[in-house]
Amino acid sequence: MKKKIKIFSNKHGNFLKAILIMKMILFLTLAMTFQLSANVYSQNVRLDITLNNASLKDVFMVIKDQSEFSFIYSDEDIENCRNLSLNLKNASIEEILTSALKGKKIEYEIFNKVIVLRPEQKRQIFKQNSALAAPLQEIFVTGNVLDESGKPIPGVNILVKGTQKGVSTDADGNFKINIPNEETVLIFSFVGYQSQEVAVGKQTTITISLSPNQQKIDDLVVVGYGSSKKKDLTGSVSSIKLDKIELSSDITIDNALQGQVAGVNIMKTDGAPGGTTKVQIRGAASLMGSNEPLYVIDGIPMAQVSTQYMSGSITNPLTNQLQISGSFTRGLNGLSSINLDDVAQIDILKDASSTAIYGSRGANGVVLITTKKGNYSEKAHFDVSFKRGYKQAFKPDVLDAKEFEIFMKRAIADEQNPSWLTEQDVWGDNFFKNNNTYWIDEVTRIGQTTDVNVSVRGGSKSNRYYASIGLNDEIGTVINSGFKQYTGSLNVDADITSYLRIGFNTNLSYSKTIMDADLFNQALFGRPDLPIYDDNGKYYDFNKNSDNNKNYYNNPAAYSEITNNNSRYGTRNSGWLEVLFTKNLKFKTMGSLNYQTSKSNYFRPSFIYVNYNNYNEKTAGVQESMSWLVENTLNYNRVFNEKHNVSLVLGQSADNNKSNYLSINARTFPDDDLSTSFGQSASTPRTISEGIDEYGLFSYFGRLAYIYNDKYYLTTTLRRDGSSRFSDAYKYGLFPSVAVSWRISGEKFMSPLKVVNDLKLRLSYGITGNNDIGNYRWQPLSQGANYGNISAVVPRQLGNDRVKWETTKSSNIGLNYSLFNNRLYGTFEYYYKKTDGALIEKPLPTSSGYSTIIANAARVDNEGYELEIGVTILEKKDWKVIGNFNFSKNKSVIKDIAGEMFSSENRRNLISAQAISVIKEGESIGTFWGYHVEGIIRTQEQLDQIKADLKAKGTEGYGRNNFLGVGDFIFSDLNNDGLLDLDDRMVIGHALPDFYGGFNLAVQWKNLTLSTFFNYSVGNDIFWQGQQQNLTVNDFKNRTTDVYKAWSPANPNSDFARIVFHDQQANYETNSDFFVYDGSYLRLKNIILEYKLPSKIMSKYGVNSCRVFVSATNIWTLTKYPGLDPEVNSNYGTGLMGNMGLGLDNNTYPQASVFSFGITLGI
Repeated sequence: MKKKIKIFSNKHGNFLKAILIMKMILFLTLAMTFQLSANVYSQNVRLDITLNNASLKDVFMVIKDQSEFSFIYSDEDIENCRNLSLNLKNASIEEILTSALKGKKIEYEIFNKVIVLRPEQKRQIFKQNSALAAPLQEIFVTGNVLDESGKPIPGVNILVKGTQKGVSTDADGNFKINIPNEETVLIFSFVGYQSQEVAVGKQTTITISLSPNQQKIDDLVVVGYGSSKKKDLTGSVSSIKLDKIELSSDITIDNALQGQVAGVNIMKTDGAPGGTTKVQIRGAASLMGSNEPLYVIDGIPMAQVSTQYMSGSITNPLTNQLQISGSFTRGLNGLSSINLDDVAQIDILKDASSTAIYGSRGANGVVLITTKKGNYSEKAHFDVSFKRGYKQAFKPDVLDAKEFEIFMKRAIADEQNPSWLTEQDVWGDNFFKNNNTYWIDEVTRIGQTTDVNVSVRGGSKSNRYYASIGLNDEIGTVINSGFKQYTGSLNVDADITSYLRIGFNTNLSYSKTIMDADLFNQALFGRPDLPIYDDNGKYYDFNKNSDNNKNYYNNPAAYSEITNNNSRYGTRNSGWLEVLFTKNLKFKTMGSLNYQTSKSNYFRPSFIYVNYNNYNEKTAGVQESMSWLVENTLNYNRVFNEKHNVSLVLGQSADNNKSNYLSINARTFPDDDLSTSFGQSASTPRTISEGIDEYGLFSYFGRLAYIYNDKYYLTTTLRRDGSSRFSDAYKYGLFPSVAVSWRISGEKFMSPLKVVNDLKLRLSYGITGNNDIGNYRWQPLSQGANYGNISAVVPRQLGNDRVKWETTKSSNIGLNYSLFNNRLYGTFEYYYKKTDGALIEKPLPTSSGYSTIIANAARVDNEGYELEIGVTILEKKDWKVIGNFNFSKNKSVIKDIAGEMFSSENRRNLISAQAISVIKEGESIGTFWGYHVEGIIRTQEQLDQIKADLKAKGTEGYGRNNFLGVGDFIFSDLNNDGLLDLDDRMVIGHALPDFYGGFNLAVQWKNLTLSTFFNYSVGNDIFWQGQQQNLTVNDFKNRTTDVYKAWSPANPNSDFARIVFHDQQANYETNSDFFVYDGSYLRLKNIILEYKLPSKIMSKYGVNSCRVFVSATNIWTLTKYPGLDPEVNSNYGTGLMGNMGLGLDNNTYPQASVFSFGITLGI
């Protein structure tokens, strides 16, 4: 018996069901009506169009003015669609597009009222509702394709890999496709987006997000407080593709950028783990302040890049007593706290138009670092990477024990001060020992690097997230050196409503750096005839166990017992809230809080000699820094009448930075193992020093950008900064800029030039400042002191309340080009920068009680050219060959140093006249100052003639002339007075290169890619202090094999002077151009072989993508420089001394060749 269906009931359930059914019927009816209406609209709309010699964009504008259609296309695809003439009346949209696209190899597809255009492809796309051929199996996959913001993309092509069959997404980004089996790989592609391959496996529903194609000319690049399409830039901005650097062995951003960008000169200070580099963008503009660029991470400026030991903090007594150099005082790289694996994009702002919006912090350029974010509407996606590398240090050739003995006996035979050392000292049986120790091998090893990173990203339709953890562990090539760091990050964005968005970023890092105490340099000069250990198994005492007690040097292996560690903890946190008032107007407020603490510990055991005394010593220091920032910005963007694009940014910013340090020193502990406490165990009184630094910045800024018809561009910026680093009268600075550009390729007269895809001319001018000059420089300062055993306050610094901003005025001319269907592209730039009011220390009369006063008294000019070229050499089905080249030439000149600082004409307007490197008018920063070697006295007759000339001048036998002999250098006597004095010094070299750059070549065949990267520098000089120390024989240290090159009766044609123990002629102690070498080089920095495993195979194991690679770094260098490495600079910190360390090679921690392998997985 069948039951009757009741439509009505006393209860409401069936009534509600009926209402629900009616609603569903109504909804489906309306949906079908709207769909039919959309289809009918495209068929029924009729348009009139009359155009002559027009572009395809002009056609689109006419259609949009007369209809509700909108278009999706890539500028690159339609760039050559010009010279169109149409005269159609009452035509359908299909008739107009068919006529306009005739012969253009462009196809179109209509989705509702959206028209998608793309290059015509020789394949068959099966639409979702079309009749398909009989499928092999009834396996259907459905899904949705979204853009980076979570919005659906219509018209995406989905192909079954290896076939010509596929479908396209509908207006809502949905698709449905029949596949042959579970091993199928689908290819998703769309104009302007990166193609993706997805292994289906057992999935029946797939949702993916496509990312914008980073290789297109309309890439988005990050600029100050916003972003812009690359094609719309008016300033000089360079962007780095992360695929160029992510597989390299570099672990910090500054090292990874070396040679990659025109105008950015990156100079290594040494090869120590966690060590620093010097970065200059378009030359150095400041003499006493920092020349490092500003680093901005996700919109937050970094308050401090490199941690240097502060005055009164940890000091190394060995540095002063034995004049050793190396990694102890080199500082720590603040950029190491950024995990390179978390970086998504790096944009470098170089001209004033780009940097002026950062005002007083933009004079040295700006490096914008954007970290990775998640994707909207994406399931959790995990990325895992592992890299392992092995490092081999560059090693010099030194004398073995027998060679050392022969050399020392020969040098002492010609000693010019025999009272210091008797012949018995070196001829005695106990002086030279019967060992043969190669100390370099004793203190070096095969280094190792390990990088492990795990990240997860994903999101829903309203939020996205990215989280990562990372480990970097670097074991140095010198024993007792290393660097280990742990990092973690979390980035979250969320759409609370359609008009309210929030987000936050947090980064945590902990690192420990183990710094050798100049161990490599000690080993370089360690006596080879002495053993490592004595008969009791203790370190052999070079001094105490010597019969004559005249070694005055330490056992290099014993140096490995010195503790020299630094540990740092840091956190960067930021949050933001964005309100969308209208689709064109949004407000954003952002705040950040950053904190870092650094703890340092130094201990020298008692068996290490200092100043001929052996006592232990301990120093501990703590530094803390905290900064906060609050910024508010208002952004307005609107396009009027399809041709007028207006963008406006207004903002306010306030930040504060505060740091403090505390250092404690004590010595003479009763036992080396009882040094953990500074309590009562140390017999020498403790020394305590501390200090506090604080500064703030308050700013207003704005930028207006206008684009007319995608051809004419105008950008203006203005920023007003108020800094606590200046007195009230000069606290505020105004920094404006203006830039214009003209897209020449958009003009009608360019239409016949089919080879030109894009051509744009850019002009800019602006003013930026530099407030990175240190705190309290304008204020009079005092300090506590002990005066006659009474606590007192004594003057420390004479103030100058007229100190003001170092101001740089910059002009830039640029040309962007893209040719031959974008296969050849690049930029050319010319710039001129003038820095007025550069700070220097001016001398004061001794009667003032002060030696100098700081003042804006110098001018520095920088002028240069830059060239970047990219080329797609070959692009076929399975092959792709691409190359990139960049070239930079910068001329830096110090135009003026106010005041005559010395009485002599030759030394006028010169800073640090006693140093090797000086600041001098008419020269560049990093100029070498010394004596010129004319040649060598090779015969007795030549010596007799020189002595006769000296006798005629009355200087024979005076000073060093009394020891003149055959084999000595002939130094130029510039003032012809018969003496070698300070007035005979001259410019003998320049540390900065004439030009520099890099180039790479990548060859891809199917899934296999081989890429090489070279960097080069031409015209830079190096002053080899290590060689000077090696050839100056005043002690019993070992020497390199260079001593064989010295003049001797058996080697009369040598260009090296004779070597004499305690040479009173000071052939090698004199700073001369003999030690200046051409440091030009061409280096194969990286070679990487990478293979992407097929998705079809990896999908069986639940892996979406897998790459394996091997790489090699620093394996080949072409150079004339005879030292270990032409990439060398001494790091004396920042400011004036930092500028003077350029190009000095004093045998610091050596660089290494690195061989690495690794794997990356996407799950």
